[in-house]
Amino acid sequence: MTNLSIEEQKKRSNLIMQARQMINKEHLARCTLQHQQWVTSGELAWRTNGTLLPYPSPAVYPSEDDIVAKALELYNASMPQSKSNLPPLPEVPPLSTEILNPEITTTVTAQLQAVVPPPLSDPVKDYFPETVEPEIVEPEIVEPEIVPTETTLALAKEVESSANKHSLLRNVLSGWLQKNKNKES
Repeated sequence: MTNLSIEEQKKRSNLIMQARQMINKEHLARCTLQHQQWVTSGELAWRTNGTLLPYPSPAVYPSEDDIVAKALELYNASMPQSKSNLPPLPEVPPLSTEILNPEITTTVTAQLQAVVPPPLSDPVKDYFPETVEPEIVEPEIVEPEIVPTETTLALAKEVESSANKHSLLRNVLSGWLQKNKNKES
């Protein structure tokens, strides 16, 4: 395997993307043409004979081998023969859709690996380098001690005496309500 520059790798991967887009456009155009032909012939058959035509089987979706062949064609067309220090890649014969030949598949895989070598490093680790996050130490909250003073003790006694008065008042009121409960009826 040869070591290619990053620019050459980008160029080749862009050629594969362009080839995929071109082949997908061609496939879409074939499907659209097939559909339009079916619509016109179906309308004609309905008007003349009163019969409906079945929808045709869809066009075969392009394989990865077709995309690689198109990318190689683009690559060979973009490389000038006299200035190139790399030899052009060989032409790949189109793969028939009826029979898949494993030998052709392995040669295409080898050619793909020659065109786009595996990355030397993991792009995810390159993009997101491992960082050690600092340990967050939360400060300990210390509640101040409340030291009772004379004023706080006096207030506490007043609150206690008023609570006693209220509880006495509640007791008297509830007793009076109990006595007079029968009188209201």
